[in-house]
Amino acid sequence: MNNQNSEIEDIDNEENLENERQSNEIFDPREIDISVEQQNIDYLIGKLEDGEIDLNTEFQRSTDLWDDGKMSRLIESLMVRFPVPGFYFDITDKNNWQVIDGLQRLSALKKFVIDNKLKLKGLDFLQEIEGKTFNDLSSDQVYKHLIRTMKRTQIVLYLIRPGTPKAVKYRLYERINTGGLTLNSQEIRHALNQGIAANYVEELSQLPEFKKVIIYSTNRMLDREFVLRYIAFREISFYNYKLPFTKFLDNAMENIAKCSRREKLKQEFAKALETAYQIFDDKAFRKKPRAKSNGALFETWTVNLSQLTDEKRVLLVSNKAQVIELFNLLLTNHEDFKNSISKGFSTIKGVKTRFIEIEQLIQNVLDNPNIKNSND
Repeated sequence: MNNQNSEIEDIDNEENLENERQSNEIFDPREIDISVEQQNIDYLIGKLEDGEIDLNTEFQRSTDLWDDGKMSRLIESLMVRFPVPGFYFDITDKNNWQVIDGLQRLSALKKFVIDNKLKLKGLDFLQEIEGKTFNDLSSDQVYKHLIRTMKRTQIVLYLIRPGTPKAVKYRLYERINTGGLTLNSQEIRHALNQGIAANYVEELSQLPEFKKVIIYSTNRMLDREFVLRYIAFREISFYNYKLPFTKFLDNAMENIAKCSRREKLKQEFAKALETAYQIFDDKAFRKKPRAKSNGALFETWTVNLSQLTDEKRVLLVSNKAQVIELFNLLLTNHEDFKNSISKGFSTIKGVKTRFIEIEQLIQNVLDNPNIKNSND
């Protein structure tokens, strides 16, 4: 098995979708409610101790991307009162602040002050305290003033308050990137749709049937974006698809919590995935046998297969050689179809082309099977 990250197409690499929101949405600046506060480091430490800042946000890369040297230099900067970048939080839930920017710095603070697990190293100005922990310094009369200084160091907090439109929050998550850890679209959706929606998408991505056909990358949530694409086109017919594609998926994520047939969608998803596996084996949703899993093919096949009866799915599997042959002809000879699963995948024409062609392929096999079901 190859490296997981190389086995699934990143939607952002299929086409540059991140710019889609920029041209179509107009915001009333009066709706944007972001306050700026000056606090000291001890204020943040208190919130971390009380569990009021969520450091386990799954949509963030990781809390441990910084090595001990980089963490130590942050602590040193605070001890010598060097300025540090501001912290950005979504405080929609006042008791559970979501970190938009500053996760690594907060994690360093927690490891040093609260967990007492960081031994300072690689310092530029305070080399005499290398190897020491928070408890070491706090209990040492010579150095405890450094802890006081650190706690009193002023920092700036940018707080996104309740009432700020979700569309504005999407843009803020996209733009804020002082740590160089840009969130992709699905990570942002996950951040802004905590609860039923985020949990449901995760649940579907953990289905055994899904794991059989998709070798997935969990650290960028590409697996969950594939799941969301299925949900989006099951809930809204491809005939009603509207640009931009990114906004289409945003809306689908937001509507999951209101969906009354989530269990049915899940069951049909599992059946569609199992059918795809029985037909294509581990080469399902690929343009070529050794190619990456393709999101456009994934959504098109899973939606079409999920809408069939069990009997029709059995008939398709019985005629898998016929299905594969017709599918290969599409991939080889149909230029519009090929474009619809590559550069043109997010266009209205591209969406309609691939859904109609796969739907017709399936119907052709069902109408003219080479092998009939044994009970026919």
